[in-house]
Amino acid sequence: MKLFFLSVTMPTERKKRNIKEWFFIGGEEIPKRRIFTKKQMTDFTVNIENKQKIIIEMNQSKDESVFNKNGLYAFSVIVELSHTSRKQYPKVIVINIDNFNCFQPDKPILRFKIRDEEGHIENEMYESIHLVGEF
Repeated sequence: MKLFFLSVTMPTERKKRNIKEWFFIGGEEIPKRRIFTKKQMTDFTVNIENKQKIIIEMNQSKDESVFNKNGLYAFSVIVELSHTSRKQYPKVIVINIDNFNCFQPDKPILRFKIRDEEGHIENEMYESIHLVGEF
């Protein structure tokens, strides 16, 4: 995979600075689907060739909406980059760095994909990876 650029949202600085042609520090705004929707920014975004993105979210504490919000970020990007007339669809991976342990896993890395109860994967457009901090 060829790296095109990296967008980073820092808590104290949200301006983009061009470091190299393919590397940026700043925030990446999630496309708005409705006018009244508030502005949403990812913590980190890595854009890779062929419409692939990695969104990295730092989750400090578990609340009811944190995983839904992160999933919406990914699905918004998938919709924005998708065109039904093309044969190639985007892939978005959300890496959640969790400072809590809500799933009680046997290992510190969890992978989620869109699949049925028998494990059949419907498509490869979305994957969510959780790095559990309190293991």
